[in-house]
Amino acid sequence: MKMRSFQVCQCGAPLQANEQEAPKPQGTQVLLKMLAAGVCHSDLHIWDGYYEIGGGKKLMLADRGIKLPLTMGHENVGEVVAIGPDAKGVKIGDVRLVKYQDDYVTLLMHMKRYEEAEAVAREALASLPAAEETSRQKVLNSLVTLYEQWEKLPQAEHYRKMLTPTSAPAATQPAKALVN
Repeated sequence: MKMRSFQVCQCGAPLQANEQEAPKPQGTQVLLKMLAAGVCHSDLHIWDGYYEIGGGKKLMLADRGIKLPLTMGHENVGEVVAIGPDAKGVKIGDVRLVKYQDDYVTLLMHMKRYEEAEAVAREALASLPAAEETSRQKVLNSLVTLYEQWEKLPQAEHYRKMLTPTSAPAATQPAKALVN
């Protein structure tokens, strides 16, 4: 089965259409055929290649280990077209909404509710299997940014060191159903 996506392949350049083989869901993962996808300010920052963090400073995505190409859009709605062997409570043909928790973490950080943001991000990190490296990198990036804003630099450095795929630790809890 093939899947089609529109990706940022170069920051600031037009999106490029991409077609590739659809991944086979593993564990509790599900594969969705997208029916709709939301695009918001975070997608625009990724397209730009940085987040403005105030005072004329920019948080460069490349400095956080984020690599292109990336498919934009989140808060997706899609039809389940394949399920992993351990997925429960879902069947082929179901229509599901997917919400990435990073938006919530970012909102909590802007509100300076750091303890809540930390709890959400750490729970998301613990729920991801090691095979979900792209998702793990997003959550690790959120934790680095959180701890930098919170001025807890030793913690930020701890998670920054985990940004390389070879040093990311294995998950300690079973995964929740994810979207590929």
